[in-house]
Amino acid sequence: MKRKHVLVALICIAICLSYVMTACSPETNEIPRNFEAACFPGSNVILYKADPTLLTSQDELESYRNSYTFSGANAEVLEKMDSYSSGFFDEKMLIVIHLSEASGSYEITVEKVDFADSKAQVTLKREIPHACTDDIKIWSIFIEVDAQEIESVGYTVVEEFVEEK
Repeated sequence: MKRKHVLVALICIAICLSYVMTACSPETNEIPRNFEAACFPGSNVILYKADPTLLTSQDELESYRNSYTFSGANAEVLEKMDSYSSGFFDEKMLIVIHLSEASGSYEITVEKVDFADSKAQVTLKREIPHACTDDIKIWSIFIEVDAQEIESVGYTVVEEFVEEK
């Protein structure tokens, strides 16, 4: 009788474990995105500081857009900035990061945006191929987030070495 109970218990544990492992697999449990991002490589933005900028109104965006930073920006970046209307800022905010990369071969993506203690923390992923060019590329990254109380924005870059594509 004891062996039967142990066997039933083991079967139940095995079923529960297989259910938990299936439910937690990346294919079935995606991390919800709390942002939309657009990354523009080779943007010709004049990079005098790499700090992220938080824009919360149309006036802030226009002031930022008309700054010296964008005097040499390419059309794609300027069009993206011009696409934000005042209605966008009713429910959203915009985080802008310009990032100078040592190689034009690097690819940058936005992995996640975390919010804690009135701070937004952006995690960027830098994909580095085994063979790289020696040109410099500036990325302009626009991240749309829901409006909330944010006093500061920071970012980190995680690196991943990738095979040639």
